[in-house]
Amino acid sequence: MLLKYCDRFYNRQFLTRKKANTDLLTKLEALLDEHFKSERLAEKGIPTVQFVASELHLSPNYLSDMLRVETGQTTQQHIQNWVVEKAKELFIFYLNVRI
Repeated sequence: MLLKYCDRFYNRQFLTRKKANTDLLTKLEALLDEHFKSERLAEKGIPTVQFVASELHLSPNYLSDMLRVETGQTTQQHIQNWVVEKAKELFIFYLNVRI
């Protein structure tokens, strides 16, 4: 019974902290954008869940749980989708430059 209560409390925090979670999602997007625009991408490659979580001062599990509630994706899926979207943007940009 105590574990059920703890689980409900843990999950409820994502619903009651909607504004904070949205701000965190914005920070995540900014962090990914900065990482890809800086020299870090060439040095360290695509950011890991652990790197992103440490930069946002969260545990990887908490970050993934929060993102799953907000976006329906884990942190890893969010990073991968972000990389694909950036690749699409660059591809379209280079196609337009060549035409």
